[in-house]
Amino acid sequence: MDLERYAILEKFSAYSVYIPTLLCLYRIKALNKSLWALVIYLLLCILSDQLSWFINGEYRNVLMNIFTIFEYALIVFIYYEQFDYKKIRLGIIIISITFLFLYIFILIYQKNYSSVDTILSPIESAIIAILAGSYLVKFLVDPKIEKLKKHYFYWINLGFLLYFPVAILLFLSFDFLKVCKPSTLYLVWGIHLILNTIKNILLTIGIWMKRNIQ
Repeated sequence: MDLERYAILEKFSAYSVYIPTLLCLYRIKALNKSLWALVIYLLLCILSDQLSWFINGEYRNVLMNIFTIFEYALIVFIYYEQFDYKKIRLGIIIISITFLFLYIFILIYQKNYSSVDTILSPIESAIIAILAGSYLVKFLVDPKIEKLKKHYFYWINLGFLLYFPVAILLFLSFDFLKVCKPSTLYLVWGIHLILNTIKNILLTIGIWMKRNIQ
């Protein structure tokens, strides 16, 4: 992939987040706690994307590390609200507290707040991917859910399930991406941008489906 095609994908990916955000704002009366957390997450995505255009180097890494903790908190809160099993909710709380301590230790205590290659992003993506996979299983085995594709959270969960497992591989490949050919770098990040666009489209479908099955 060349730079020109990559630039086009980057714009599509950046602007795609506006679609579910505007739909959330348009249907603000239909938002529950999970969707309120989702719209805050989407607004933070827009804010971080806009700020990243003006911030470079270490300051940009600091911005991304701050975004990571807010992204984690908001998405995990969504799953906490969706799961109705007490043991799973308790597990989410314990894992989140552990992740918070790890976040403080790595970024603050070890003073790696300006580092882009910490272990935090892969762990965050792995936790969200596991939650998304677990909820897909819940969808498939729960006899109460009859019309799966009309359930609003099915599409939201599918968006996260497609995006975050690949994000894990991407975050773990930082060392390789630093030394690979530009064409390979654009290809790998291009796949990431395509998945981000698909994720936002699926989130949009989920928000629209909110009126069907609660």
